[in-house]
Amino acid sequence: MTSAGQTAIVTGAAQGLGAAFARRLAAEGCNVVVTDRQPSVSDLAAAIGATAHIGDVADVDHVRVVVDATVEAHGSIDVLVNNAGEIWPTGA
Repeated sequence: MTSAGQTAIVTGAAQGLGAAFARRLAAEGCNVVVTDRQPSVSDLAAAIGATAHIGDVADVDHVRVVVDATVEAHGSIDVLVNNAGEIWPTGA
């Protein structure tokens, strides 16, 4: 399967697996939109030619902005990588 020409949103993309997913999709020719609470997601976006949105996917308004901007820019969303998550310390 090829993702060339498709549009992907990757959440939790500032580091780790999210960044790896975003890099791979961009390398395959996908239009990539990345989002994360960490402003460093903008550095990743610049490096791979993606669009960045800084915010929390637990905030429905942020999600609406990302989805609406992505559809407006690219016409559709073909791939969604739901990578954002929260790590809670034990005993919390």
